[in-house]
Amino acid sequence: MTDSNLTAPTDVALAFTGATKLQSVNLTATGGGQILFPVAVSYMRNDYGDTVIQASGVGSRIDLSHLSTFEGGGQYWDGHGYGHYYTTYVKALAGGEVDLSGVLSANGYGNSITVDGAGSELQVTGRH
Repeated sequence: MTDSNLTAPTDVALAFTGATKLQSVNLTATGGGQILFPVAVSYMRNDYGDTVIQASGVGSRIDLSHLSTFEGGGQYWDGHGYGHYYTTYVKALAGGEVDLSGVLSANGYGNSITVDGAGSELQVTGRH
């Protein structure tokens, strides 16, 4: 899945059972909505714009637990020698949950992680 914006609104579950690679994808789950990627193994950044993975509200969940590689953020150098930098924002807010527990390797460059609000949860394990 490439260059996409996915939103799961209140009490809607979206399951992508065939998507194994995600690139330049924004994911938003609100009000108990869920976005599930049971076979996705990699999340790749966008070198030309920020990306967001956000679960907000009790019961909201983004399941990326099968990822082995997470490369957020990015940069590129234009023809004039200027660097341009972009961020992947990972947010679990107001009781939302983001599951990255399967990630074995992740770049530390250009990622912004926020966990805020009672019951909010970000699951991360492995080597980072």
